[in-house]
This record gives sequence, structure tokens and C-alpha cells, in this order.
Amino acid sequence: MAVIRKTVDLLPSVFRTDVNRKFLGSTVDQLVSDTALTRIDGFIGRQFSPTHSPSDNYLLEPTAASTNYQL
Repeated sequence: MAVIRKTVDLLPSVFRTDVNRKFLGSTVDQLVSDTALTRIDGFIGRQFSPTHSPSDNYLLEPTAASTNYQL
């Protein structure tokens, strides 16, 4: 569960305006809040390159179009 920290609470009461609350909420709060990320290990891209090895772990694409039009 991500913890959302409000940076506007760190400001003096004089600067806790709606404009500052909106600005800090859309920019700085995202930088100081904890994130809920999932680590994914694997390669992306073409599997027919000269350096491709059958033991390499490639992430699967959701559609055939994504497989054909990669990076």
C-alpha cells in the first residue's frame, strides 16, 4: 500500500493556499510518496538477433502486432 505524503502540510499556514495545494499535489507529492512497484526481470525486443540465446528470459508481448512492431 502506497503512503501518500502531503507536502503542503510542511508549509507555513500562510502558504497553504488552494493554488499551492493543487500544484504540490500534482508535482512534488508524487516525488516524495512511496510507490507500489512490481519488479519484472526479462528482456524486451527482437529475439532473432545475433546475440540471442535460447536460455534468455524475454517478456511476452500481449498481441501479435506488438511482437511485430517492437523497439
